[in-house]
Amino acid sequence: MRSSSLLLEELAGLYKQVLEAPSFDRYEQVSEKMDQLYLDLSEKSFTAADKLTLEQIQNMHEKVIAVIQQEQKEIKNQINTMEMKKNVSNAYSTKASYINDAFFVDIRN
Repeated sequence: MRSSSLLLEELAGLYKQVLEAPSFDRYEQVSEKMDQLYLDLSEKSFTAADKLTLEQIQNMHEKVIAVIQQEQKEIKNQINTMEMKKNVSNAYSTKASYINDAFFVDIRN
């Protein structure tokens, strides 16, 4: 069984790896490993040095969360923009309900 210091170092390494090119996809690639490390750490006790490392990990975690939230916001904006374009497009491509395919013949001529 590994010590808490080794587990924390490994967890910090994973966060640094994600923060090299931060994105949700990058986070998702290592999230299962992170979850397992957090589970292992929940059974450990920490030294004063470990607590400093935990603070650094928390800071990195907050940065990753901020990146993911920004990505989510951008995706929502893209979806809204696409919906607006679709609604405008539909407004010009549909026939009005009062228009029908009838025609008139002028019999006076």
